[in-house]
Amino acid sequence: MDRRSHKLWVYAILLLVFFTEAGITVWSSRQCVRIGYEMTQLAVERDALISYQKGLRVELQNLKSPERIRRIGEEELGLVTPASEQVVVVE
Repeated sequence: MDRRSHKLWVYAILLLVFFTEAGITVWSSRQCVRIGYEMTQLAVERDALISYQKGLRVELQNLKSPERIRRIGEEELGLVTPASEQVVVVE
């Protein structure tokens, strides 16, 4: 191998390394941007789910409310509050 041929191989290898590194840099930059968009989308989704959960908790508290249960018992089921002589305490 003469000197000129050896030089060409060195340049070819250096160009290959350069383009490989450039490709890796571009790829990693695109991945960072994509992951950033994903994180933003997931944060928005998380906020929506937290808001939905808060609404469900409020609804649960309303459904468990003693006043609501009493009203349903009286109006829909025809129940009445027992008189004190009707109450039996079991020990």
